[in-house]
Amino acid sequence: MRGKDWDLAFAHAVMARAAAVMGDGELHAIHYAAAQSTGVAIRDEEDRAVFLAELAKVPNSVV
Repeated sequence: MRGKDWDLAFAHAVMARAAAVMGDGELHAIHYAAAQSTGVAIRDEEDRAVFLAELAKVPNSVV
């Protein structure tokens, strides 16, 4: 069952993606780092793998 850790990680990933689209590198960096740290802490192994695969689709930097 997906929990709060899953929800929080995805919220940060969505914010990182939105910031990348807007070209806001500072906001992107904050949320991307938070998505990474909360993502690797997702307790359920399968959920963590799904999240990390989705996070890999988000640009890791904004230029």
